[in-house]
Amino acid sequence: MNKSAEKRSERLKVNVTLSDRRELEQKAKASGKSISDFLRDAGLGRKSNISSERFLDGLFVLELALKQLEGLSKECEAGCLDCSLLLMKLRQIERMIELFAPRPVAVGGARC
Repeated sequence: MNKSAEKRSERLKVNVTLSDRRELEQKAKASGKSISDFLRDAGLGRKSNISSERFLDGLFVLELALKQLEGLSKECEAGCLDCSLLLMKLRQIERMIELFAPRPVAVGGARC
């Protein structure tokens, strides 16, 4: 019988801490999988099935972000940006990355 057609009738109970559970949920969501699928794949050593097209799309988005950050750096060095404009431009880059990312992007840092 094909494994994908095989009925999953066995259950496992796994004890974890609350922080472990939250981390597992976050990682499963980030990978676009249910917690069961995420744990099953990780435990059985299965690799992620990201397509080469999706990988290249992600690389393209990151290259765009890098170019924008390099441009911001030059503007900051030249003294052409105030903090509020810099923050606005950084948020635009963040939104661009979030459109591609399968998980929420955590952003933190000091205020201007």
